[in-house]
Amino acid sequence: MSAIGPLGAAAARGLRVPEELSIVGFDDIPLTAAALPALTTVHMPLNQIGEAAMESAVSRERNGQPAMQPFEPTVVIRNSTAAPRP
Repeated sequence: MSAIGPLGAAAARGLRVPEELSIVGFDDIPLTAAALPALTTVHMPLNQIGEAAMESAVSRERNGQPAMQPFEPTVVIRNSTAAPRP
């Protein structure tokens, strides 16, 4: 949500996204795909994180140690970013 505000602020200042400014969000909420321009974002596997949190809590209760699991974010490239200028 916090990256959608800068899209409007850039437009209000006459900055063209992504030609003059790239903006990236985090969480890949549905609104990011509907923004103009569509917002590039980092997607975290929230369902997997929730399941792992439950497994960790159960493991801690049973074994005294939480189960640890790494998560890999993915970048969802949309229209709010451009390649760096040379």
